[in-house]
Amino acid sequence: MLKVTQNKVAPRTFRVDAELTRIVWESKRGNFVPLYAIRDVRFGSNAQSYRQSLQISDAHESRWISIIYQTPRAYKAIHVIALSDASFELWVCTLERILAHWQALSSGRITAASAQSEWLEASWRGRQTLDFTALSRLCQRMGLQVSRPELRALFDDADCEHLGALHFKAFQRFVAQLKRRADIDQLFQQLAPDGVLSLDDFTKFVREEQLETRWSDEHIAYLYTRHQVSHSEGLAAFLNSRENGTCALRVQDTTESLDEPICNYYISSSHNTYLEGGQWKGDSTVEGYVRALQQGARSVELDCWDGPNGQPQVTHGRTLTSRVPLVDVVDAIAQYAFASSPYPLILSLEVHNDMTQQATLAQILRTRLGSLLVTEPLPDVGAGALPTPEQLKYRILVKCKRYERMHPQESQDSDEHASTTSTDHTEWESDTLLVQAKSFVRLARRAPERSKNVRPKSPELLSLLVYTIGVQCRGLNKKEHYDVAHTFSLSERKAHRLIRTSGTDLIKHNLTHMTRVYPSLTKLSRMTNSANFCPLDMWAAGCQLVALNWQTHDKGMEQNVALFAGSAGYVRKPDALRVRHLVKHAGSDMVTVQIACTIISGQQLPHARRDDEAICPYISLSVDAPAQWGKGVIRLQSLAPEVTDSPTSPLRRTSSRTHTIRSQGLAPIWRTPFLIEVDIPAGIDTVAVLAQRTRHDTASRHAILLHEATRGLLDLCFLRLQAWDDQPTPVLLASRSVSLGRLGRGYRHLALHDTQLSPLLYASLFIHTRYTLL
Repeated sequence: MLKVTQNKVAPRTFRVDAELTRIVWESKRGNFVPLYAIRDVRFGSNAQSYRQSLQISDAHESRWISIIYQTPRAYKAIHVIALSDASFELWVCTLERILAHWQALSSGRITAASAQSEWLEASWRGRQTLDFTALSRLCQRMGLQVSRPELRALFDDADCEHLGALHFKAFQRFVAQLKRRADIDQLFQQLAPDGVLSLDDFTKFVREEQLETRWSDEHIAYLYTRHQVSHSEGLAAFLNSRENGTCALRVQDTTESLDEPICNYYISSSHNTYLEGGQWKGDSTVEGYVRALQQGARSVELDCWDGPNGQPQVTHGRTLTSRVPLVDVVDAIAQYAFASSPYPLILSLEVHNDMTQQATLAQILRTRLGSLLVTEPLPDVGAGALPTPEQLKYRILVKCKRYERMHPQESQDSDEHASTTSTDHTEWESDTLLVQAKSFVRLARRAPERSKNVRPKSPELLSLLVYTIGVQCRGLNKKEHYDVAHTFSLSERKAHRLIRTSGTDLIKHNLTHMTRVYPSLTKLSRMTNSANFCPLDMWAAGCQLVALNWQTHDKGMEQNVALFAGSAGYVRKPDALRVRHLVKHAGSDMVTVQIACTIISGQQLPHARRDDEAICPYISLSVDAPAQWGKGVIRLQSLAPEVTDSPTSPLRRTSSRTHTIRSQGLAPIWRTPFLIEVDIPAGIDTVAVLAQRTRHDTASRHAILLHEATRGLLDLCFLRLQAWDDQPTPVLLASRSVSLGRLGRGYRHLALHDTQLSPLLYASLFIHTRYTLL
């Protein structure tokens, strides 16, 4: 095939190396892509933006293939042109099957144990024996995270006859050792001392330990038979299954119940969607939109500026970021808008165009999005009300301000701006612009929130605003009236100020209206690496569209991923922020939730060292809650004698860790208990709710009471787990954040994420939790 880069088009021979599970080609460097790293495959018209950016003729569209893959630091792409239709069809079919298989693994549709044992057994076919080198290659092929010393120990245990190679029975012993879970064996012995777990005991375990109240007895019996839970391996299969997922699925969380007004939901929102990298010198690309929409974003941002030949462009104004034609962005949105969810997509426009190009912008939206675009009120939505996500299925809303605040020089030097934001600069110019960036940040800190220097919107653009009309926040008091369609767009700085001065009023406003919050440019780090803020305070104020930089994988984005995990991009807000009488009668007291959490074990932790070195892992834990809840208790402490927590305030001890396991990354076992206590704002009727505990003292009823007493606000408290390799300078291996309110009770596996917040194949933590109201 022909390999296409920015510099050249050259013939290369590509092949799939089944032994090493990678795509390889001849090259002096960077000549392979691991199959598990592939995130998407696009061909033909689906890869049009890539082909056009590389200035390749339309004549090659029918044989064009783009392979998008992920490295530890960033997403990358390989572009090729097949030399024949037969070659094109073969590669497309192969790549799609590879992608589907790895997606099934990472999503949990195929469990690690079943996949690895099947691969191993299938790989035996045609063999008489398997030596250590061949076994090592086989394990590498299937993505098994095991160091050479650990693999050697397993190999030697299976090679009972000391032959230096495994025959079939020895190979079966190796597979059995690989699948064996000593931690679950011990749990099974507790549940079934006689060696057989009965259906009645399994039902009791599911109801009282796992608190799965939504399952019928018939469904539990089906799971018992399906996973063969009567034996230890069957229990392990159940505990690893999708049915026993990380998050507790409530009836109101299912996608079939998004039938409340859209303002009652948190909406997965992206800021500066077009950027890959920093806001000062990052690239503006169509790929940012494709990736965000595929990952579940339901609101994306388009920063629109005047472009050449009367065509609007998307870029980050007055910076070194590159530009992308608006029409290309809208085409990508039209194609991928509902790739991950059928629920409405909100386009948040920041419009800096003149009146002529605003009209062009509106025309592009109308013609390219067609019937997907909401351009008039829905017939089944009453006046003075917002529609539900269900009513807006497969529809796109446009949000922008009716007036856009202009920067002092913007009205007179837009042409000059177009020339000064080119990415083709000398080193001296870049240094000069960096000084300008620092000056820009200082101005942003001092900039007033109001400005009389505004640019009106064209009638064509205003006609697209139906349920999301951007207006300035003039204050939250009885003198100010806002239509239900009026949407605030607040900087992080102003949102924090409103929360401090008018927090309850903002919560009440968000009962019926929409609010978007975006990062403030008050720090140079926001310009250089697009750092995010912590979204918890904004969510606790009821703000629906808390927009983050999705290209930055920091703590804020990790919490965003945790909140929307398993959703369709819409998560119903807690009762305390959604139900009017609960907001009206909010009390000033706090209710304390105590969580006993045990980190039991880890499975196939990734390696930070060479494959021939075993890692020494430990797990760190931290707890976060909205700061606006005040100085209540947030306490996290280890109950293990071998772990000594750092001395901190007794009310605000928010982090701890397990001990270190030496030279064991395949299946380390800690069994370290922790105690977490969090104070949650209580409602005025919380005392009455707590009084019911003595009358209904069952595990399932207690879980319902806990939700009622906290009014759902425990959903906004997050537990962060990080796996580290205990080197002289500890190295982060993987992490996972979960909402404490949505975390499934009892025994759960938490799939771990890499530094790009993508699920790691097979890597997980096995934990146990039990919740108590104090």
